[in-house]
Amino acid sequence: MKYSVTILTFIIANILFANELVDIVKLDNDITLIRCTEQFNYTTQLSEDKKNITLNILNVSNTINDNSIKLRSDLQKEVFVSNNGNNVKLNLILTNSSGYNTYQLPYSNSLIIESFRWEGISKAEEDYRDGLFAYDSKLYGEAINNFSKVKSTKHQTGIKGLVYLFQDSVLLSYESLLLAARNNSYLPDVYAALSQIHLQIGDTTKANYYNQRFLDKLNIKDSSFSYPKLIFDSSNLNLNNYTEVIDSTNVSGIESKSEQSKFSNLFDTIDREQNTATSSNNESLGTSTTEIKDLAIYAIIGFILISLLVLAYYLKWRKMKLEKQKDKARTDFEIELKKETKTTKPESLVYDRTAGIKDKKTNSSTILKPKELRNDTNFELSNANEFVEYKNSLDNIDISPNSNIDIDKIDQLENSSKSKLFRKYFVSNK
Repeated sequence: MKYSVTILTFIIANILFANELVDIVKLDNDITLIRCTEQFNYTTQLSEDKKNITLNILNVSNTINDNSIKLRSDLQKEVFVSNNGNNVKLNLILTNSSGYNTYQLPYSNSLIIESFRWEGISKAEEDYRDGLFAYDSKLYGEAINNFSKVKSTKHQTGIKGLVYLFQDSVLLSYESLLLAARNNSYLPDVYAALSQIHLQIGDTTKANYYNQRFLDKLNIKDSSFSYPKLIFDSSNLNLNNYTEVIDSTNVSGIESKSEQSKFSNLFDTIDREQNTATSSNNESLGTSTTEIKDLAIYAIIGFILISLLVLAYYLKWRKMKLEKQKDKARTDFEIELKKETKTTKPESLVYDRTAGIKDKKTNSSTILKPKELRNDTNFELSNANEFVEYKNSLDNIDISPNSNIDIDKIDQLENSSKSKLFRKYFVSNK
């Protein structure tokens, strides 16, 4: 089971981390585009001296061969690329201390980094920078308010058109996007948005034209390159009042302007119905494929989570079982130990360690208790040795019947000596 979880984790990691960093290009002065195959998460940090922007792109693999890319802008000097586990780390080196804005584009799966000077920034540019920050934070209403304070430029109108599209204001979006396209906006997603709008109303010629401009801005040679689409309602959109002059000479698969006018009345209705049906089928197919992929990912994730929960429950159950076995073994050991103790140690050997201590103390006290010496005895300790010698002499005398000692004389001597000793050591109380 351990190997199964490892293999499934590897598979899901490959699916989730299939995103790739594919391009880093300079769009305009101090404006850099970073593009991946899918939308991505990122973090940014500005160094203390404000001369280095660190960008961490999360869960992507690096397919760029160059470790550094020269930008040669006024503020943006060079980008260094390095791998950091499952992430890619970019260091954007600036020539001077600068501020910056970052925001993502919905069609090209790109991130834009704009650098600017803090010194002497005008009120209009400050409103524009606040609008970019609000757009990146998905505060679209606040972004529109800030952009509306700024004079229309190709930079401001392009972002403003995308914000309107997120708010489902398709006509307002079209007006801003068209103005940006006429001014040759550096944002590739301006042309992708115009292409989708025309495609949804059935104008395939203009849809293809703007699609080609989108690919040219990204330097993508594959005309079948697919990219995500936004969801918006264009059913009531009427663009008859807007005049667009397009140059289709370098766009493959697009009719010339004269041919388009010549056959428009004859084939326009049929063309639109066929293209609308084809577009619907392609969108349905793309949606179905995306849904199947999402379902597969969710199914794999769900299986892994369930497997991990089952494994965790099994480990917990196994731990409880081992603890019960240990407790049972400990209890059995204690019971056996008690049995062995009773068998090998009879009760006759069990004794009270405190027994007899009290009597012994009493006897010891009686034996060691010194005789009381009274002050009125007038006993002199200095003459005690003579009395002891006398007593020893008497004890050593042989008074057996075979001895030649006269007992009567001994008694007299003893009595006489006792009298002398008594007179010597004791004083009368009279």
